[in-house]
Amino acid sequence: TIAAIWAQALGLERVGLHDNFFDLGGHSLHLITVHGRLVSELGTSIPMVDLFRFPTVSALAQHLSDGGADDKPAPEDTSEKLSAGKTRLARLQARRKGK
Repeated sequence: TIAAIWAQALGLERVGLHDNFFDLGGHSLHLITVHGRLVSELGTSIPMVDLFRFPTVSALAQHLSDGGADDKPAPEDTSEKLSAGKTRLARLQARRKGK
């Protein structure tokens, strides 16, 4: 699921387990899209910072399977960035829905 979401967001045919999201051309705006899709498809809360901390499909999958999606709050120094990212994500989703 993670690899498919990354591939779609990056416009790639395939993403391997050990490919680094950022080495593939990903950047913070791509992460906003990826974050929304992951939360929606996996049905869990994932701190945005985890997508930076675990930049490969393998590392992120392992982290999520270890229960990392809900167990750790974002560090305080990134909470403002996460809030801003969620606001941007909400605006992007609203635009896509034509609102």
